[in-house]
This record gives sequence, structure tokens and C-alpha cells, in this order.
Amino acid sequence: MSSSAVKRDVAAHRIDQFPPPREAEIVFAGRSNVGKSTLINQLTGVRRAGAGLRPARVSQTPGCTQAIYFYPYQSRAWLVDLPGYGYARWPAGVRQRLSQLLDGYFRAARPIVLLVHLVDARWPLQPSDWRLLSWLEHFHYPYLLTLNKCDKLSRSLLLKRQQEIQRDLRGRGIDAKVTALSALRGQGLAEFRSHLRQAVDGFSRPPDGPESGG
Repeated sequence: MSSSAVKRDVAAHRIDQFPPPREAEIVFAGRSNVGKSTLINQLTGVRRAGAGLRPARVSQTPGCTQAIYFYPYQSRAWLVDLPGYGYARWPAGVRQRLSQLLDGYFRAARPIVLLVHLVDARWPLQPSDWRLLSWLEHFHYPYLLTLNKCDKLSRSLLLKRQQEIQRDLRGRGIDAKVTALSALRGQGLAEFRSHLRQAVDGFSRPPDGPESGG
């Protein structure tokens, strides 16, 4: 993809549908229905529809994301929406296909500059959240633990939740950045964008050469 080409959304149902790994990728992971798509729409803006780009799909029903979606971000990066985890009602065949797709993505040496681990601020970290955190720590991915839906809590309850999570992280020997926002209301987005900007600014685009998607 040349620097002058207009990037379009990519819905990857197979490994060979990934875009060329030449631009920074910010990955969004979290339990189903935690608000990943709503947050991505806030970051990319409503002008997407006018540019011929689709908004990230938002649904009240968990388990709707069954591909890896790549959304252009500020002309020099991708926002990567992974299928939500913790959803038990997928048929075995769907779970196996998505597992292979995710495994293929992370084995493909993608230019991941940050993984946003999105969790629901209203609840303590769930077992599936801890499994992802352990995986991120083991493979040394740069990540940002982000509490979403903070508008559902009072300021005092949100502070208590943040303190509880920080305490639990320290108890497991994890030193992680934790931020809070409301994807729906836009609360905390300015600070969140600064984290993304720092991650993208630190990325060095590889020299031009043969391009492949997988």
C-alpha cells in the first residue's frame, strides 16, 4: 500500500486477508460487549461514513464480532478489533476458527505498538481477564489496561475500583498502566488518545519492499 493510497476498513476472516504489516497496529481486546466497537467509533469519528468507511459494529448482543477488523487511524496506523472473549455460546466450529485466526494474527509478527485491554469498570477483573493479562506479561506485549463504562460509577466508586485493581495487580507482581474512560460519553478520551499517540510516534515504518498480508 503506497503512502498516497486511501486506506479502507479490512474485515479479515482468514489470515491471508490481513493488510500488509507496514503500519503501526493498536489492538483492542476484551470480553464480549465490553465496548470495544463503541470506543473505536469514538476514536475514528463519525466522518467515517462520509469517507466511505463503515463504523465499527456495535451490538447489545455479545459475540457479534467473528473476524479481526482493521480500521484506519490518523492515516498512519490501524485500530485492530479482536473478537471478544468470554462468550460461551459460539458453536465449537466458530470457536475453533476464531482461535486459529487469533493465533495466526499473533504469530505473524504484526507491528503491534500497543494492546488495549478493555475491561468493565463496574466489576473486578474476571478469570478470562486475568488469563489475557498473564499472556500479555509472558509475551511482553506493550499494553494498557483500560476501565470502560466509568460513567456508570460515581467518582468515589470508580476510585475504589481502580485501587482494588492496582492492589490485585501488585499482588500478582504485575506493574501495569491503568486508565479509565467512558467510550459512550467520551469521558477520559483525551488522556487515552495521548497514550495511543505516544505508541504510534514510537513506531518506525519498515522500508518499502514486497508486501504481503499474512
